[in-house]
Amino acid sequence: GCLEAGDQNQAALDQFQTALNLAPENRTYQGKLGELLYKIGLENSNINYLSEGITLMEQCHATGESSTGLRDSLAHAYLERATSTWVPDPEVPGQLLATSFDQVAAAEKELTRAKELLEPGNLALNARAQEMEQQLLQVKKKKYFGIRKYLKAPIVFGLLFLLFGASVQSLLSFLMAGLYFVANRKPGY
Repeated sequence: GCLEAGDQNQAALDQFQTALNLAPENRTYQGKLGELLYKIGLENSNINYLSEGITLMEQCHATGESSTGLRDSLAHAYLERATSTWVPDPEVPGQLLATSFDQVAAAEKELTRAKELLEPGNLALNARAQEMEQQLLQVKKKKYFGIRKYLKAPIVFGLLFLLFGASVQSLLSFLMAGLYFVANRKPGY
């Protein structure tokens, strides 16, 4: 099962590294090694393998000697990297949120790079790219990033304090609600 796949990946990795040592100018070997490193990096959550794999695939692609498989792998890598720094949305399970303009700009850049590599026949990657475009549009439209129920609590308590004559506590509760809203409003993008 999993151990066998790991052993096969390691054997393939050893073979590609040997082949590349024998023919360092061979971009096909370099591209295949990049694809394999990226695959192993994904399977093992190894950032070093992911990064090295992407670098090798980019170098191979830059020479014009990239196959459809390599371009697909590189496009997949760009799409994955686009939202890698985003955080989980507490209100929508499975959704991610950008918390800064830099994250949105980086995602747009990676999406553009991926779209340049996409083949029309790869329906899955094209669908993923369209999904990411929609996700970026939704993130840009979102006006408030806080959890709404947390905003309601200090308002409700503020009203209760006001009702029972505790004006200082009421004022502090309303102030907390205002600060929470300001701290969680839409980032500047």
